[in-house]
Amino acid sequence: MRAAIAQNDHTALEATFNELIAVTDTDQGPDATSLLDPETIQLYQQHSRNHRRHAS
Repeated sequence: MRAAIAQNDHTALEATFNELIAVTDTDQGPDATSLLDPETIQLYQQHSRNHRRHAS
């Protein structure tokens, strides 16, 4: 995610986060995002276009 952010590549950021969520959900079941490190979620929220759209 940090590499995508450094390159200002929002598509790569979304793809990386979505893949992380898919793997976590597969391993731990639905709503496994609560197991993610809070810093990971915060990083995504700060830089995601999708999050900004939903926040307004």
